[in-house]
Amino acid sequence: MGSIRQLSSLEVGLRPVLDASCVYKDREGDAYCSDGREVALLKYLWSSPRQSMIRNNPKRVVDAIDQFAREEEWLMNIGPEKGAIVVDEIAKAKPRTMVEMGGYIGYSAVLFGDAVRRANKERGGKGVFYSLECDPLHAAAITIVVDLAGLQDTVKILIRPADEGIKELLGTGDLDNGIDMLFLDHYKPSYVTDLKLCEDLGLIMPGTVIVADNVVDPGNPPYLAYISATPEQKIEDAKGWDARPSAEELIEYFPKRYQELKEREYLNTDVFGNPRLIYETTVHRNFATRGDLLNMKNRYRCFQFCSKTLRFAKDGVSVTRCVGLRK
Repeated sequence: MGSIRQLSSLEVGLRPVLDASCVYKDREGDAYCSDGREVALLKYLWSSPRQSMIRNNPKRVVDAIDQFAREEEWLMNIGPEKGAIVVDEIAKAKPRTMVEMGGYIGYSAVLFGDAVRRANKERGGKGVFYSLECDPLHAAAITIVVDLAGLQDTVKILIRPADEGIKELLGTGDLDNGIDMLFLDHYKPSYVTDLKLCEDLGLIMPGTVIVADNVVDPGNPPYLAYISATPEQKIEDAKGWDARPSAEELIEYFPKRYQELKEREYLNTDVFGNPRLIYETTVHRNFATRGDLLNMKNRYRCFQFCSKTLRFAKDGVSVTRCVGLRK
């Protein structure tokens, strides 16, 4: 794999300090998900009289999930602080077609699906939000939560790995006009390969907005390096078959747990992307929605490749705009 270049070209945005009322409970133990907390959340949302109070109200559903994560169990959602960044981008871009890779329990599907519906309603149109989730139990949770929020007309769920889901949507004609906004929040080593796949398929074009979560914690050096590179740099890096990184080379930039996740089997490195696309990226540094501290080793493993201005950020999202195509 080619060297990960210094990310000097990234613009860094500073968000306000996170309100303490937004902070989720500390994560306890080694588990991040799939240990019963998702079932506990669904029972919490359906408890009487809460269900009748939040049904068909996306904001109340999101608020209830946040309350559960503050008071009961930590959840790996994007949360209110970083979520607001994406909602702002949706309001500006007004995407007709938005795709998320990694849906977990439906928090982002409700928050962003509602924003897509409102943004398109303002201009008299109709938008669609596709949630790609490879875990069938998590996808079932998304379906239930989206139904509770009353967003079935806008949010469509595919139980597929991200790369398979993208190909399926393209094959059915749902992505004939490309992707207006892409949200990456799935298996972190797949960010760069799945973006390249979308480029290969012609789904990324001038005007597309790409948002990626967790670019500071746990960090994503390969992805940040790719979106910060110039077309000339990417064209040079893409020369020859050996220029494409192996799965092992990609995963080495991430904490050890990513080597053990089942999503590793979906990591497809046989993609080149479209190096002619021109990107402009802003990293919004802010705070994660949990109270536990960063693992310092993993933190500086990321920051050795990143702008020093990110050094004290708890977490962050990157917002990338495709602004042109190099001839």
